[in-house]
Amino acid sequence: MSVGRETDCLIIGGGIAGLSTASRLADRGKRVTVIAAGKDLSHCNSFYAQGGIIYESLSHDSKSLKQDIQEAGCHINYEPAVDQLVEMGPEMVRRVLLDKAHVEFDRDAEGEWLRTREGAHSENRILHRGDESGKAIQSAMIQLVGGLKNVEVLTEHTAVNLLMTSFHSTDRSRLHEPARCFGAFVFDQNAKRVEPIFARHTVLATGGIGQLFLHNTNSKFSRGDGIALAHRAGCRLENLEYVQFHPTTFYHPKSTRFLISEALRGEGAVLINDRGERFAKKYLPEYEI
Repeated sequence: MSVGRETDCLIIGGGIAGLSTASRLADRGKRVTVIAAGKDLSHCNSFYAQGGIIYESLSHDSKSLKQDIQEAGCHINYEPAVDQLVEMGPEMVRRVLLDKAHVEFDRDAEGEWLRTREGAHSENRILHRGDESGKAIQSAMIQLVGGLKNVEVLTEHTAVNLLMTSFHSTDRSRLHEPARCFGAFVFDQNAKRVEPIFARHTVLATGGIGQLFLHNTNSKFSRGDGIALAHRAGCRLENLEYVQFHPTTFYHPKSTRFLISEALRGEGAVLINDRGERFAKKYLPEYEI
């Protein structure tokens, strides 16, 4: 095993969350290492996303957004997190995606951002780029991060275990202190070896768990790596039963499945069965879109 490399911050995952974090840290002068399991940074769910991202509605009604989020969450949401999303979300979209990464979302005839509506939203507040919004955002973020000298991107690298003082410290007295993460053991898929990456801070941004299900439209790397890493490190996990699903996908027994954007339903499309019945309305009428 090699001696390993050192960095201020190790980010495990190269999707929108990981790259936006890398960009922010780089602005503060930190040395950042981003690792991703795929051959390049397009092999992630962020790239595959079709629908857009929440911005602000033309009414600028933050109370309406908060109500929509709480309704979608059956009012068991963690309210401080909802408030943070409502207050900071649109500003972060503006600051990171519009002003910094220059994502070219669709515009109307007057040159204004074109907003659409998606599931559980009561107003049009979704910015999008056709039905390839994720591709547009991820591509812009890849270009942004690629131009940052203090950000190193390692593709085809998979995190195996987090480095923890409670397990891996050479100072045995630290075994009795509160556990602290100082990087990760990482598998280099090309060199076929595991090496440590030492970091003052480690960020888990590995995405979801779609590949745990037989039928899904997720990236093949969406398999819960971050959850497994955190669990083995002794972190407390909660709310794992809350799994988002989309009811619309293109299915063919001999072809790869792909998502049919919920923006279609936001624009008026409805779900019908083989008898022409709007069956979804029977179960959750308020969330038919």
